[in-house]
Amino acid sequence: MKKQIIFSGIAGFVLAMLIFIPLLIVTNCDDNNSTSAILDISSESSERVYNKYTFKHEKTGETYKLNEIIDNGNHEFRIENNLTQSDDPSSYYYQHIFVGNISRFKFEDVNFDGYTDVVTESGGGMNDPQRIYLWKESTGKFREVECIGADGLSYFEAYEGYIKSWGRESILGRVVRIWKWAGDTLILESEERFELDE
Repeated sequence: MKKQIIFSGIAGFVLAMLIFIPLLIVTNCDDNNSTSAILDISSESSERVYNKYTFKHEKTGETYKLNEIIDNGNHEFRIENNLTQSDDPSSYYYQHIFVGNISRFKFEDVNFDGYTDVVTESGGGMNDPQRIYLWKESTGKFREVECIGADGLSYFEAYEGYIKSWGRESILGRVVRIWKWAGDTLILESEERFELDE
């Protein structure tokens, strides 16, 4: 009697596993399909967040959409422009920009050319890296700005024709840098070091 009960229990367990495992595999496949399709903004994955923003170029009046996809802390920007004013998604123009792990970003016309650019920040401190993505009207895309003369930008303010950035080199030591535009590139023109009063 005991042997029969044990056998029945094992048979029931095996049967349940034969039913459950395929269901588990199918469920995982469905999840992978929905989360790997980065354009599928209807995905409800808890590890992926979608934010939508609209920006406008003052010079032309053109409006674009920036879709921010956050996946496990890494950020991707997808630029969308319905050039044909069509409801057909295949007619949209896309650009993908993988910006990595950032704390925030903002829209700003950094070089005062009438086109909206994107600035990303990694952290919120004075020395935390910032990157500029300039809008290129000739290509209809953003392009990351190269900085020559120092190890990239930290906290900065944009002025017409130049950029002023600040950095901290010690507890009281600070550095102020002036960058000039050379086309789409920033060239370090000068830097000044000083000490704060205790």
